[in-house]
Amino acid sequence: MAFMEKEIYYGDWVMVDGKMGTEYTPAEYVDMDDIDFLKEQIDNGEEASIRGTSLEDYFENALGDGIIYEVDVIKGFGARMSASGYMDSTPWGVFDTEEEANDYLDEYYGDEDEFEEDEDF
Repeated sequence: MAFMEKEIYYGDWVMVDGKMGTEYTPAEYVDMDDIDFLKEQIDNGEEASIRGTSLEDYFENALGDGIIYEVDVIKGFGARMSASGYMDSTPWGVFDTEEEANDYLDEYYGDEDEFEEDEDF
């Protein structure tokens, strides 16, 4: 059994774009009022920060100072590699189809079985 296994599921995702790139988290983890508040700030040309919102726990490491350029809720297939029973996992990627999500995991994380050494050596 591989240490890291594919995790793919369809649902609503919060997409946040900031100085360090775009990140995703399941929408069920955050308060939708916070998203509406941040979207309003961005639409008004104000500097929007996730500090003090329910998004802070899920995006803090990726965004550094907390300043964001865009936030939205999208539907799609979230995909990541996860170690069952551990907290180890890769960041989520979100895709339009399950096939795209699966292809992404294969391309970026490969099949761990491909890299196992031959026991005859």
